[in-house]
Amino acid sequence: MSDYKIAPQCVDCIAGKYLSKAPKTATVEQQMEYKLKVLKTIAELGESVTAPEIVAAVTGLKNEMFGKIDDFAEEKRYFNALMLSLADEIEQQIVSAEDPFKTALKFAQLGNYIDFGAMYSVDENQLREMLKGVSSVQLDETEYENLKRDLSQAKRLVYLTDNCGEIVMDKLLVRQIKKQFKGLDVTVVVRGGPVLNDATMEDAEQVGLDREVSVVSNGTLIAGTALRSLPENVRSKVLSADVILSKGQGNFETLKNCGLNVYYLFLCKCNMFAEHFGVPKLTGMFINDLRMKS
Repeated sequence: MSDYKIAPQCVDCIAGKYLSKAPKTATVEQQMEYKLKVLKTIAELGESVTAPEIVAAVTGLKNEMFGKIDDFAEEKRYFNALMLSLADEIEQQIVSAEDPFKTALKFAQLGNYIDFGAMYSVDENQLREMLKGVSSVQLDETEYENLKRDLSQAKRLVYLTDNCGEIVMDKLLVRQIKKQFKGLDVTVVVRGGPVLNDATMEDAEQVGLDREVSVVSNGTLIAGTALRSLPENVRSKVLSADVILSKGQGNFETLKNCGLNVYYLFLCKCNMFAEHFGVPKLTGMFINDLRMKS
């Protein structure tokens, strides 16, 4: 992550994935027009915005040319249902743990694996094995204590979600937050519409998150949280929050160095993130915007 808002690897990744997104029913002329417009969009935006904002732009282009298409609708329904089927067992592990809040954080971090944007495929068997290994997940102890302190003193928490399926683990974590930090006003933010396999209001409703806590749409197709693009009602909630818990790489990319009290929780799922943090792929990160080194 250099002085540019987007890394060269991200340009390669976005181009590689979106150049082939024209529907099979598109004519040769339509495919050519679409591909050239994708390249033009990436070229024009590349140095000035983050990767999630470019993804939003090319998603909007695709929708404008071919109609709104949820490329991952089937995967989203499947992984939401899968994680719901595991939720009771996972919640039992959480509530019976020595530190339920920390265990819920670990499961929420592992759920970040379900990402068809950062990765080309999601291996269900690998996901199950990762969830079984929750006890080996390491969170930065200093930041964990900082988070507990901040939440105990906070009045408002904004929780920024990332992906489908993962949102079930977010629901279990929110339950623990509400249980441990009484009186805390919690707002969960989802994406404004279908983009990659990110969680939307439809996903929140499918997994029952909206019945647990206030859920709002960020009003955009950006696979992250770009403050300048948020509608005023959501931006004001984010800016006035005492604590922000931010899930996923996209939220990190769009918010990093924002100067807010943001706790980032995600897995390094692509080479660019792994290289930046100097860790193997799928290593979990738990860092605070005010104290991170880069």
